[in-house]
Amino acid sequence: KEWLLAGTRGLVRLLCRRLGERNLLVRRVVSSELCAFEQARRAAPDPAQPVLVLLVAEGSTAVGLVHAGRILYQESIQGDLAARAALGTALLHEIRTCASFWKKKSRGGGVTQVVVLGLPKERVELLGLSLATILPGCSVQCVRAEPAADARLDWLEAQFATGELALDLTFFLPRRRRALAWGGALALIVTVAGAFTLLESGSEEARA
Repeated sequence: KEWLLAGTRGLVRLLCRRLGERNLLVRRVVSSELCAFEQARRAAPDPAQPVLVLLVAEGSTAVGLVHAGRILYQESIQGDLAARAALGTALLHEIRTCASFWKKKSRGGGVTQVVVLGLPKERVELLGLSLATILPGCSVQCVRAEPAADARLDWLEAQFATGELALDLTFFLPRRRRALAWGGALALIVTVAGAFTLLESGSEEARA
């Protein structure tokens, strides 16, 4: 069985310590947002080219530009875009700013790929119509084509992404709490304030 929990960075440390005391040992910790960027980048028609990524969450929307394994631009718009259509104006302004940034950095290059994570397909299609006025010829992709009620699952699925941006941060945990345990049957997955933690139950014997 697997679970996802959300919390602050401090909660991660506390949770790791408490679970370690109960013989639940941390196997992997990654940044939730970085995994989402990686998931969105890989959904682009050509991931090797610059990708403008929109990560829509309940409290904010991140606008980023990903290229060559790096996030070159990142800003956040506060508010729930999925519930407040009025935020669309602020989003379009931020997208225009991001495109201008890339044009200057690349000496004339344009953004031709936009990938959205966290919005249902029908909302992404409407967004694509608006983007056509500021990014002519760009393709707009939805990470998944699920109904509105399932759009939040994009974030959960992204936690399993692997790649250049989905960095493994387990190294920064105390050694005992980042070891792999053997002999257990329970797996616990925890997402905490931008961090995703995979824990397993088992014996105190662990491999280095």
